[in-house]
Amino acid sequence: MFCSQCGTRHPNDAKFCMKCGTPFGAGAAGGTARQHRWEYKDITIPLNMNIKYHLNYLAEYQQQAETIITTHLQREGADGWQPEGPTDTASLEGRVKYKNSLFGTKAESISLRLRRLVP
Repeated sequence: MFCSQCGTRHPNDAKFCMKCGTPFGAGAAGGTARQHRWEYKDITIPLNMNIKYHLNYLAEYQQQAETIITTHLQREGADGWQPEGPTDTASLEGRVKYKNSLFGTKAESISLRLRRLVP
C-alpha cells in the first residue's frame, strides 16, 4: 500500500503514513488511495576496468566496481530513480559487458534497470 499524499510504501495493515501522517483505512478522509505506477529505464554504467590486473584481487575489483555503480546510482537517485533489484557485483555478474584482447580482459560496462514512481 502506498500513501496517497507522499507515495511512501507501507504494510497493508498500516493505519497512518509513517512519513506524512495521512490516515489509511475505511474511516480515513479522502476515500480510496490513488493507484501508483512505476516507470522504468535501463542504464549502462561504464566500468573500464582491466580484469587481468584484478584477477588476484577479487575483493578490490568488487569494491571499485561497487563504488562506480553507487556513484551513478546516487546521481540517478536525485531524480527519483532507484534500482529495481540488487546492485552488488555478485548479483550483477551476468550484466557486465566484457571485452577480450591480447592484453587481457576488460570489464567495459554494466547494465541496470531503474524505476521511479510516476507522479
